[in-house]
Amino acid sequence: MKKIRLLLNPAKIHNLLFKNERVSLDTYKKLIKIIPRLSISSKIGVYGRDYQMPLTLNLSYEFLRLLGYYIAEGHAADDYLIISSGDKEIIEDFSRFFKGLNINFYWRPNSYDYQISSRFWREFLAYLCGANSKEKHLPAFWPQLSKKQLASLLSAYFSGDGGVEVNSISCTTASKTLASDIVWALTIFG
Repeated sequence: MKKIRLLLNPAKIHNLLFKNERVSLDTYKKLIKIIPRLSISSKIGVYGRDYQMPLTLNLSYEFLRLLGYYIAEGHAADDYLIISSGDKEIIEDFSRFFKGLNINFYWRPNSYDYQISSRFWREFLAYLCGANSKEKHLPAFWPQLSKKQLASLLSAYFSGDGGVEVNSISCTTASKTLASDIVWALTIFG
C-alpha cells in the first residue's frame, strides 16, 4: 500500500475505487508493476467514457468479422470511421459488436454508411488494418490465427469486396499490400 501512496494521493485512490475515475497511461504502467491483477479488468480509452474498450480484447469471431468488414467496406476519416453496407446481415453483425462494447454509431441518411464517431476506434482500426482503400492490409497478427479464425476474418472481407463461387474466389482491392496478404492467407487453406 505504501508504494501506491507514493503514486496516488488518498483522494485519488478513493475516486478510483468508488467513482470509476481514471489514471494516465504512465501511472497505470507503474500501478500494474505493483498490483499485476489490475490489468485483468482494465480499460483503455479517451476522456469521453463512450469510447473505451477492455485493455485485453479477445480475438472473438465477432471482432475478426468486424475487421473483415472494415477492411472491405470501411475507412478512417479525421475523427471517425465509416463502414458502408446495404446487407442486413452484415449490418446486424457489426452492430452487435459495437453494442456489446457500448459504442455508439449511427446510420447516415440516404447512404449505406454507418459512422462511429470515435477518434479512439478510428485510430485503433486504422492502425490494425489501414485507414483507406490504398493502405488496407490484414492485421499483423493474422499469421497467428487459427484456420477457423482466419476463415472468419476472410469470410467477412469477401462478403464486402469479393465473392466465392463453386471453383473460384475473387476480390477487388486498391491495395497491393492487401492483395498480397490475401494471397498468402488463402494458401493456408490449400
